[in-house]
Amino acid sequence: FESLVTVDDEGLVVNGGVFESLVTVDDDVLVVNGGVFESLVTVDDEGLVVNGGLFEGLVVVVIGT
Repeated sequence: FESLVTVDDEGLVVNGGVFESLVTVDDDVLVVNGGVFESLVTVDDEGLVVNGGLFEGLVVVVIGT
């Protein structure tokens, strides 16, 4: 997906782009099961920003502390 992604404690908000994978979210962790990510993922405490690069397979991102 080619978009800004923001995460809150109620779920995942994707602003634009294409997203072809199962995603589950809880208060601490964003889990992406499968799918192909043509993007570099950078994370801060306020959300997830996606910019260029490549990811494939299982991705686990810890949001905040």
